[in-house]
Amino acid sequence: MELNTRLHYLLDQLSSQSATIAEMDELKLLLEQDDTDQSIGYAEDQLVMNTPFDPVPFNREKWMQVADMIINADKVSAVNNEPTVLQTRKFFIGWRGIRRIAAAAILLAVLSTFYWLMNRHSARPTIVKVSAENKVEPGRSGAKLTLADGSILVLDSAGNGVVAQQKGTSVLLHNGSLRYDAALASQAALNTLETPRGRQFHVQLPDGTRVWLNSGSSITYPTFFTGPERRVSMKGEAYFDVAKNAAKPFRVSVTDEAEVNVLGTQFNVNAYKDDGSINTTLIEGAVELQKITGKPGENFSKHALKLKPGQQAKLTDELQLVSNPDISKVLAWKNGLFNFEGATLIEAMKQLERWYDIEVIYPAKIPDFTFFGELSQSTSMEGMIRALEKSGLHFRMDGRKLIIE
Repeated sequence: MELNTRLHYLLDQLSSQSATIAEMDELKLLLEQDDTDQSIGYAEDQLVMNTPFDPVPFNREKWMQVADMIINADKVSAVNNEPTVLQTRKFFIGWRGIRRIAAAAILLAVLSTFYWLMNRHSARPTIVKVSAENKVEPGRSGAKLTLADGSILVLDSAGNGVVAQQKGTSVLLHNGSLRYDAALASQAALNTLETPRGRQFHVQLPDGTRVWLNSGSSITYPTFFTGPERRVSMKGEAYFDVAKNAAKPFRVSVTDEAEVNVLGTQFNVNAYKDDGSINTTLIEGAVELQKITGKPGENFSKHALKLKPGQQAKLTDELQLVSNPDISKVLAWKNGLFNFEGATLIEAMKQLERWYDIEVIYPAKIPDFTFFGELSQSTSMEGMIRALEKSGLHFRMDGRKLIIE
């Protein structure tokens, strides 16, 4: 079900304390009939951004018990309007980890509680405000392309069509996606596509391989694949959907520390330097991750680990196999989401730094928090602060600095 003006209207009615019982019933029906979870996610984000007071804290364990009751009985018999206080060191953001019908019913119960409270609060705490000069927009599609001659194209503002010609290869931009046409290529040249913080981008390489770049990432590749292999190098995080060609293996060099070998498959590589590890997660097909030590001729060696779909290779000082990684968490960024499931405060803040292009300033003693749940990457910085402050932490924006107080 596509998000529509009616859903937006009903949520506005709820936020403005004007919703009737019939409108509440209609909203409940819309959420329960949503087969894609779009309405549930949208309602969640609107709730986070528009609720003009701090609601009773969300107790994940209690609501999960209620979810089990809903799944078993297909209905909610009763929900307490005053959930017990959340444990100090855990905070759940969102309802998207719960099965659809249960999530819809729980969300409506919480919305109803908010509606009840909003009509009875005579004195409301001040809404978090971000001044115009401190307003930070969420990230968006964009990148810069460095051509073989060193010239740089900023793709954020470029229009559709051919943006460059390089030795017979045409570079085309269409609706925020880059594509290479090497039909008339006479010679290969190296290009580098880079997404700064606050940007993501998609490129289709000359062989048909599709690559999605997360914020703060880059990929270097030839404009035309020659020789017995297809080799690219990357930094940061990228998702690959590799075009099959058994005669010409696809290889990804990762920050000079590892190499991924593949024939045709879908996988994600997370190699941010400040994360302290290289994580390769296989979605489909088969890949082999190699740990590289030394340099050719100088104690050079490779240690390999083959993956099956649904497995992850984690490279720190050692190469480790993770048998059951959380695939939804791995791919959340590609699907337009923040996934905070089991994330520490620092891990959660790293996601925000990359997407909003901000710097997080921590207190002398970093709080020991574990977060859960998901939020849309379209959430404004103000909305994100409101969501996070319900954990009991306090945040303040100073320019592009998010200060935890």
